[in-house]
Amino acid sequence: MGTNMIRKQNLDLVKRIMFTNQKMVASEIGKETGLSVVTTNSLIKELLEDQVIMEGEVIQPPMGRPAIEYVFNADHKHSLLLSIQNNRSNLCIVAKLVNLYGEEKQEWLMDYTDVSLDKLIAAILSCLNDSESHVDNIALSIPGKVFHDEVTSSWGQQFTGWRIKEVLARHTDIPISIQNDAHLTTIGYFVRRNDQLKGTIVGIYFPKESSPGITIFSNHTLIEGNLGLAGEGKYLPFLMDKNPPQTDQELVDAISEVISFYNAALAPNFFVISSIHLSEDLVVDALDRNGYLRQHPNEPTILIDTTFQESMTSGLRWLANENTPYHL
Repeated sequence: MGTNMIRKQNLDLVKRIMFTNQKMVASEIGKETGLSVVTTNSLIKELLEDQVIMEGEVIQPPMGRPAIEYVFNADHKHSLLLSIQNNRSNLCIVAKLVNLYGEEKQEWLMDYTDVSLDKLIAAILSCLNDSESHVDNIALSIPGKVFHDEVTSSWGQQFTGWRIKEVLARHTDIPISIQNDAHLTTIGYFVRRNDQLKGTIVGIYFPKESSPGITIFSNHTLIEGNLGLAGEGKYLPFLMDKNPPQTDQELVDAISEVISFYNAALAPNFFVISSIHLSEDLVVDALDRNGYLRQHPNEPTILIDTTFQESMTSGLRWLANENTPYHL
C-alpha cells in the first residue's frame, strides 16, 4: 500500500473521529486513532488548512499542560437534498441545503405538476444557482427504482427510463446520488433511532391513492435485487388488479396484506410503516383481523413512523454521505 493511500486512510480516520466527537484535543485524537504524536500533529495541520477542523479554546486537561481544543467544522461541506413528493395528488420537489450535521441552511418548495426530466434538471440547477453556500454533493429521492443510473420502475411509470445522472452531468460536475423514496424514509427512520433496529427490517411506504414502496434492509445492507426491483409492491399479485386505496380503512387493510406476505417470505424482525396521518389503532385493528398473520410463527415488531419529512431528510443525508468519513 502506497504512502499516499495510507495518509488518506489516516486523514479519513481523523475526520470520522472529529465528526463523531465534535471537539477533541490532539492527545485524545492520537489515543483514539493509535497514531503517533508526529503523525497526529501533521494530520491536524492539514485538516486545519483544509478547514475541516478549526482551533477552539485552550483548555486544561486533567493531566498535562494546556492544549488547544480542535472543533469539527460541519460547514466545510454542504449537501443539496431533493425529494419528489406527492402533495395532495400533485407532485412537488422539496429541496434542502444542509451541512454535515444536517443543519438546514436553505429550503425550497417547487411545483412539479408538469413532470419531465428537463424540469427536474432545471429545478436542481435553480437550487444550485440560488444556493448561498457551496454545494459539494446532491442526493435525490424519487418515487421509483433505480439501477445503474436508469429508473427501472416508477410512480405511474412517469420516470421510467430516465437517466438523471447522465443528463445532469452535462450541466454540472457536482456528483449526485439517486435512490428510491421508500428506501430512504426507512433508512432515515433507522438512522434517527441511532442504530437501535437490528436484524432484518421491511419498510412500507404506502400513500393513499398510490402503490406501496417496499424496502428490505438486512444487517445494515439494502437489498435491491435485479434491476433494483426487489420489493416493488405494485407487482404483488394481490394488489396488481386492485385500485389504489382511497380511504384509511382500505389503506390499512392493504398494508395488513403486505405485512402478512413479507412476514412469511422474509420473517423480519421489524416492519416500519411510514405514514403521515394513519391512526395506530386502525393499523393494529387491521393486523388483529388478519387471520393469516395470526398463524405465523414469526412475530415482528410493528413500528409506525409519522414523521415522514424528518425520516426522508435523514435518509437523504445517509445517501449523500455514504462511503465517506461522515457516513451515518
